[in-house]
Amino acid sequence: MNRPATSAIIGGMGDEVLIAWMRLARLPGVGPVLARRLLAAFGGPAAILDASPAALAAVEGIGTKTASLIRAGAAATRVEAQRELDRARHHGIGVLALEDPGYPAALRTIHDPPLVLYVRGEMQRGIRRRSAWWGRGNARCTGARWRVALVGRWRRQG
Repeated sequence: MNRPATSAIIGGMGDEVLIAWMRLARLPGVGPVLARRLLAAFGGPAAILDASPAALAAVEGIGTKTASLIRAGAAATRVEAQRELDRARHHGIGVLALEDPGYPAALRTIHDPPLVLYVRGEMQRGIRRRSAWWGRGNARCTGARWRVALVGRWRRQG
């Protein structure tokens, strides 16, 4: 079954940018806090993935060990992220990154929103019942509680 590229349907990022976000979400040793610090320091996932170990280690909370994990992970995630994007599109699942204009504004307000969001259904305002989403990142208990609360609020609002 041929389906259109879902990023063109619900998101506006090009494939290379989207894959960089997917790779960032997969980096070992990088949770929501470190991801925000890295994004603040480097401006975007592509710059993080290309950064030297010394530049990475200069970011607060990232020492030489985590910098080495990031560099090794950056090299290992390219093919896997491309395969995941291809599989998602094949199954009609949209992929949105945190900075994508189509990313739900309400979800951005939680403490640690997923860096990458996988969406099936329509992402239009007021059609929440027909949408399903799940994020990719290193989930933490606090983030999971926020997501459960957000979904509960959406269900109550219809």
